[in-house]
Amino acid sequence: MAMTIEQLNAFVETVECGSFKQASARLGKHTSTVSGLIANLEAELGMELFVRKPRSLEITPKAQKFIDMHSLCYESATYSALKRIAC
Repeated sequence: MAMTIEQLNAFVETVECGSFKQASARLGKHTSTVSGLIANLEAELGMELFVRKPRSLEITPKAQKFIDMHSLCYESATYSALKRIAC
């Protein structure tokens, strides 16, 4: 199975919020749904994205690299789209 936009959105929101509960509220989904999306993404990528602690999540170093790459790609795509619109 390939990574989905829904999984990627759940990952980005969870990184920004620092918890599944807050990310799920932002996304309008149940906490278990967001947790499941992240678990499926981790399985797809073959790596742990978060260290799960009793009251918090900690992003792993590999996940930090992944989010940094995602941010660069997103910014580049946004810039390209805006440039095309302006022409």
